[in-house]
Amino acid sequence: MKSSDAKYGGRSANPLAALEKRQYVTSKALVRGLKESLDAIKGKIATAKTPAFAESQRKLFAEISASYAEIAKSADKYLKDEVSAAAKLGGKAAGIDAGGQDLVRWDEARCRRYWMYVNPQAGKNLAAVFTDKMAESTVTALRRSVVEVQRRAAIEGMSLKDQHKAILESWNALTGDDSNFQFIDRSGKAWDNARYLQMLSRTTAQRVYRDAYADRLAESGFKLVRITSLGAADCPVCRAWQGVICTIAGTQGNLPTIDQAREAGVWHPNCMCSMEYVDEELDADDIEAQEKTDAVDWEDGDAVQERTDGMAIGRFKAQGMDDAEAEDALTRAKIEEALRTELFLENSGDIANGFSHEQLDGFRKNGLPDFALTKGKQKPGIDGGTIYIDRAHPEESLHDLLGVKAVRVEAPQEPPEAPRFAPDLSALEHAKVKVAEALQRAKSALADIGATPVGADSIDTLKAEWSSLVDFTAEVAAADKAKGLIDKAKTDAGAAVAAIDPADLDSIARPTDEASQKAFDTKCAAAIAAAEGRAKDAADAKKSFADAKHDADVAVSAAKTKIEAFKTSTVAAATSEADGATQDATDLHDLSKAARNEIGKLKKSAGLIKGY
Repeated sequence: MKSSDAKYGGRSANPLAALEKRQYVTSKALVRGLKESLDAIKGKIATAKTPAFAESQRKLFAEISASYAEIAKSADKYLKDEVSAAAKLGGKAAGIDAGGQDLVRWDEARCRRYWMYVNPQAGKNLAAVFTDKMAESTVTALRRSVVEVQRRAAIEGMSLKDQHKAILESWNALTGDDSNFQFIDRSGKAWDNARYLQMLSRTTAQRVYRDAYADRLAESGFKLVRITSLGAADCPVCRAWQGVICTIAGTQGNLPTIDQAREAGVWHPNCMCSMEYVDEELDADDIEAQEKTDAVDWEDGDAVQERTDGMAIGRFKAQGMDDAEAEDALTRAKIEEALRTELFLENSGDIANGFSHEQLDGFRKNGLPDFALTKGKQKPGIDGGTIYIDRAHPEESLHDLLGVKAVRVEAPQEPPEAPRFAPDLSALEHAKVKVAEALQRAKSALADIGATPVGADSIDTLKAEWSSLVDFTAEVAAADKAKGLIDKAKTDAGAAVAAIDPADLDSIARPTDEASQKAFDTKCAAAIAAAEGRAKDAADAKKSFADAKHDADVAVSAAKTKIEAFKTSTVAAATSEADGATQDATDLHDLSKAARNEIGKLKKSAGLIKGY
């Protein structure tokens, strides 16, 4: 909501109201469970056996404490559901208020962190603060009764049987007094149990809602919120802080932080104050005015109220009002707010316009009254600082009591504000998925190339061992060419992987209007096409690698075939020569044998001749 359009503090409908229905149901369930448990505790007290014995008392008191602990445990189950619902609602509201932007997504771990935040004592039930004190109060009352009876017994000489009876009678009287089963806070105030449980449920859920709202805005880069209220700001601190712009974290000009607002007392138990997103463009005038307004002691409610009023008067004067008119406009705005939040009157602005300058001046001097609707048979009237208005006829009642009649003031018609542009980032999300897929395909292709052994690597070993004996120059040339193509395929695939960078998508300027939306969608589509192209380059490189590897394997195979042929021919030639040499040797052996035979014959002839 644009700050300059606000009458007083820029208030709008408070989304905390969405939690009220859940809290009402939760509170009723808690109260019903508490009543059933208290009835059970009272039953144990009424049926206690031998209450005068210390052991019986210790056992009963332990059972009572255990029953209260179970109440706390059961209550925490409801409160955890409230925390989860409040955290989700706060995060969702932050996205809606920030123009429908898709903020940081919800995760269940976030809910657990909020539960630990509101319940910092590890292992301790959140509701145990409530039930522990109730258990202590109940047991203390029972012990006090025992002491009273024992004192009487010492004086009157009561029998043990009479002591049992007297203690039970005293305890039964105690169970009829609900004050013995009420929560007592640190200040000594006794709470109505239903009211306390309602306050516990509401305060816990609303605290988580506000923190989740601020956290989701901060995590998404937004820095400012404005304090708003749905219900009656009956606390002077809350009234003073209405419309104040705060930083979620860090400093900015003279703006307070939300921590300073909390420390000042805003968001107290049962507080209906919330916060709303501040658009740094639409709310620029209000931001600048509050940044430049002097800071004050933020824990001084009067100083904060004076600062808030001063800025409101400045806005009214900027509309052409003089000092008196601006003062009246401010007071009317406050009355309008009180009538709207306390009496729920739809025409509260018209009624506020009916107050005269004298009446407004009286309110400024004596303080604004509280407005309340009558209950039951209560009659309209003024009681101290509260004006009680007839519930059935509020306008007539205001006229009778204060002489005020609604006056409608037609506001000047302003041209309708152009619909706020909501950027569509779906193209970017789609591009992120597609680019990631393309990158994975390119990486897979590069990995396949690197993981495959290449036959061309063995050609160098063959060449070193056999080139002097076998001529396979052509095969070596073919393998070397294949190796070159293989190296190029690896380089091309690596370049394709390096060219796909999903981080480049973050540099695409986000759309701010229809024209830039089209450009944004086009750039996202171009990023997808470029990544797909690089993935195809990697796939082509993988195919080129496979073809070159095949050529290299063929060349190596051909070289090995030549070597085998050389080996075969060399062995055949050697075998033939060996066979020839063997034959020659055989032939020589045969000739030698024949010669020996001839020699033998000659010697024999020579012997015969010699004999003659």
